[in-house]
Amino acid sequence: VENVSNGRVERSSFFANTTTNGAGVLNVQSAMTLENCVLADNTAAGLGGGVFTASSGQTHLSFCTLTRNSAVKGAAFGMMHNPVTSTIASSILFNDVADELGVFE
Repeated sequence: VENVSNGRVERSSFFANTTTNGAGVLNVQSAMTLENCVLADNTAAGLGGGVFTASSGQTHLSFCTLTRNSAVKGAAFGMMHNPVTSTIASSILFNDVADELGVFE
């Protein structure tokens, strides 16, 4: 999912996607809410295997599972370019792998 306007995703799954940044969800300059979602087995060659938020974006995750995602930086969740505001609540981040930096960038 690429979000460039305010968006909301509920009860959805994002599996086995591959791209440069934000293989599961890419959010740029907008607000994005993910609720009751699963992001698994996504691969980013750059940032944010599961989710990538950039350039004053706001991403809010609740009751989500991010697992087995991979990226150079921010395997489960990557952020770049201030101000970026994100929240993760009541969610599971498990077994995500980054080459250089862990779960958050």
